[in-house]
Amino acid sequence: MYNYSEFDAAFVAERNRQFRAQVERRISGALTEDEFKPLRLMNGLYLQLHAYMLRVAIPYGTLDSAKMRQLAYIAERWDKGYGHFTTRQNIQYNWPKLSDVPDMLDARARSGCMPSRPAVTPSAMSPPTISPGPPPMKSPIPGPWPN
Repeated sequence: MYNYSEFDAAFVAERNRQFRAQVERRISGALTEDEFKPLRLMNGLYLQLHAYMLRVAIPYGTLDSAKMRQLAYIAERWDKGYGHFTTRQNIQYNWPKLSDVPDMLDARARSGCMPSRPAVTPSAMSPPTISPGPPPMKSPIPGPWPN
């Protein structure tokens, strides 16, 4: 399993510092939601119908007791006291206030967990590219369907 290094910790701390400034600009109105969207998605923050949702990746789907305690602390401190584990090795917090998210990200970094990455990262410069996936398989069983 990958162990996060001092470099990783410094990188995440700087990224969180930058995101804190971006959140302040969004709250003040200096950034529109369209301008803020790619910045929040890079940090695992999604806008749902009634609230933001923060998705946190659990590295390798493995939690030790210290990470679990830190994730529980995040839920108690900034959400409604619980998180939702997903089938994709994430935990989701469904009710964070935007102004609290930078503090949640700092606490998340202390847990050793990282932001969940969206399937397609939006770019202002180009439209997203989506892989067409593997070619269809031919059925080994003959039938009325096309092969």
